[in-house]
Amino acid sequence: MAKILVIDDDPTVLVTVDLVLKRAGHGVTTTINAYRGLEQLERGAFDLVIVDLFMPEMDGLEAITQISLRHPKLPILVLSGHAFEATAAERPDFLALEPRAYASLQKPFRPSDLLDAVGRCLPSTAKAAT
Repeated sequence: MAKILVIDDDPTVLVTVDLVLKRAGHGVTTTINAYRGLEQLERGAFDLVIVDLFMPEMDGLEAITQISLRHPKLPILVLSGHAFEATAAERPDFLALEPRAYASLQKPFRPSDLLDAVGRCLPSTAKAAT
């Protein structure tokens, strides 16, 4: 079981991600903004952080920068609700925008896509525990 912190300003996304990850056996902590997420990181150890890219107050890029400075080896999965009209080949790659992120996932997503992305990000020790 991995301990996962989820930071997103959309309560519906938080509930959905929480449900999917808990059903897969992970421990999940959710928070509605990046400031609270950084506080949670100081209170406990996590195996993965999932962070929304576009949020008010502190956006995901700043959150990722702060997380990486404080916890440089902690994997990060970036979520984005940005609407794409282009083909998949033309979609911007959020990993190119933020090299400290391990993976990105566009909202809305299927539960299986979330679990696949989480699996790619988790250290092998956290995967083995699930």
